[in-house]
Amino acid sequence: MRKCKLLFSFLLIFLNYIAHGAVEKEYEEVPFDTIVEDLNQHIKQKTKYNINEESSDPFDRMTIYTSFGLLQTINFFQFDNETKSRFREGINIGVGVDLFNPNWIAEANIKNYGKSTKPNEVFSLREFDLRLSYRELKANNISYKFVQGLGARYLRFQNLEVQKNYKEQTPIYLLGVSLDSQISKQFSLGFELSGTTALISETVDRNSINLNFKMDNYF
Repeated sequence: MRKCKLLFSFLLIFLNYIAHGAVEKEYEEVPFDTIVEDLNQHIKQKTKYNINEESSDPFDRMTIYTSFGLLQTINFFQFDNETKSRFREGINIGVGVDLFNPNWIAEANIKNYGKSTKPNEVFSLREFDLRLSYRELKANNISYKFVQGLGARYLRFQNLEVQKNYKEQTPIYLLGVSLDSQISKQFSLGFELSGTTALISETVDRNSINLNFKMDNYF
């Protein structure tokens, strides 16, 4: 009987030793530096994947901007084979977007030269244009643009002295150049010199020379 008890005790000690060794092997301790290194590699791989995923979408690289400008313009009109000029001031409001390329830009502008009333004359002029621009960036955040487009001018001219009344809607061709300075990531200041000419001959609104001092806001 005593031998059986000793044999049973030895068997329990042996089984406990085997079980303890198995647990140690299964839950082998991992150094802390290894855990940190594996975690950093995982984060880097995930970040790299997100960057590549964002850059693959062309719409994420598009830039939209709005523009506000102060206008100075000289307009040339032809009344009864006589050419006359008018100097006007106005404002320009525009919006533009690059065409998946920072060098090519599509723009839309609205110009309003207001309305003036004199004792014998009423004059008002508005303009709308759609344009395509090519932009080139130079050193020191200076850029220039070549601009061309199509638009329409809406003229009202009434001369009470000679009883003349004109209401013209004239399609135009526009050509110009601008110079801009990027003062921050969101804003630029510059000016644009442009000219317009009528695309039809049956109008008194013939040509114009325009100077626009503008500020652009980028999004």
